[in-house]
This record gives sequence, structure tokens and C-alpha cells, in this order.
Amino acid sequence: MWALEGDLGSWDPIVRAIPFIIGLLLLATAALSIVRTMVIPRMSISIVYAIVLRLTDAAFFAVARMARTFPGRDRILAWSGPIGVIVALVVWLAIFLVGYALMIYGVTDGSFADSALQAGSGLLTLGLIGTPSGDVSAIDFLAAMTGPAVIALLIGFLPTLY
Repeated sequence: MWALEGDLGSWDPIVRAIPFIIGLLLLATAALSIVRTMVIPRMSISIVYAIVLRLTDAAFFAVARMARTFPGRDRILAWSGPIGVIVALVVWLAIFLVGYALMIYGVTDGSFADSALQAGSGLLTLGLIGTPSGDVSAIDFLAAMTGPAVIALLIGFLPTLY
């Protein structure tokens, strides 16, 4: 079980504030990464996006080394850019998911797993999980706005990224 799920008495509000603050920092990191990568008009790549592209490129270069001809290598490496963009989308959404889950965990008495399910339901606008309080409803609405906005930004700015 999660260590923070026990009864902590007077320490509980303080301990619950820590995941909320970490969640806010994750949201800020992902949002700034997206804005820096997709919205700022000059060549400006965020650290998150740079790491994703380097890891994706490294994986494709490792596979391309097995090809014996230049056309064979080129066919493999041609996939690196598009796959890198898709992986970046998944990483950004995962950061948002963990951030919102930590925020929900910080304002509720439920488990982290329940918070992650609720954050995923809100982020992907599925609406499968009900909200037990008004504090969580505000976080759910933010999550519900974030998921489609990130995907729309990626679709809208795909020609400039690629």
C-alpha cells in the first residue's frame, strides 16, 4: 500500500499539500514544454521534447544500423520524426495525467490509484468517474480542457514541427 494512505493525524493536511504542489509543478512543466515547442514561432525546443526526440532517434539509428544499404536505412529513419512527435504527445499527456492525479490525491481522502483513474477520466474527457467534491470538480474541468487542447495544438502545429 501507499505509505501516505494511513491516518497521519495533524500531519495529514501538510502531507496532502505536497502531492498537490508536485502536481502543479508537473502541469507547469508540461504546459511550458508544449508552449515552447509548438507555439513560440522561433526554433525553441523544450527539454522534454528534446529528450523524447533524442531517445526516439537513438532507437531508430540502432535499428537502421542493421540495414545494409542506404535506401534501407533511409526507409527506417524516415519514421523517426513522425514517431517522435507521437511519442512526445504521449509523454506530455502522461505528465499531465500524473500531475492531475497528484492534485486530486492532494485534495481528496482517496487512494492514489483512484485519483489517477479520475484524472485520466477527466483528461481524456471520458467522464467515467464521478466527482465527490467541488475541489475535485475544478481539477476535473481543467483536465477535461487540457487533453483536447494538447491534441488540437499538436494537430494544428504539426506542419511546423515536422
